[in-house]
Amino acid sequence: MKAAGQSVGIQFTGKTERSPNTLLSHMLADYVLEKKGWKAQNEVLEIMFKAYFTDGIYPDVDALAYMGRECGLDEKEARDALADDGLRYKVQNMVAENNEKVVGGVPMF
Repeated sequence: MKAAGQSVGIQFTGKTERSPNTLLSHMLADYVLEKKGWKAQNEVLEIMFKAYFTDGIYPDVDALAYMGRECGLDEKEARDALADDGLRYKVQNMVAENNEKVVGGVPMF
């Protein structure tokens, strides 16, 4: 994976040893899209990706609130969004809908 990443400028370091539940990350991404638009959403997704895969930062509430601040949100606003049950429900429903539409797994030819 390191070689594949390096070929496109991504450094996979393996510094994070645990896999996160990505619901909070998806909630932040959706909130940023709603409040700041797609460019800011792309920015926060890049920040999340680098933080986890390169810097070894686990995406918990504290880390995600900081990442939200990096793309122009107030840190309290980001924390409030991550605690919002309505947003959680919305994102969980989006995931469920996508799971019904898409067959998961690795493509096989």
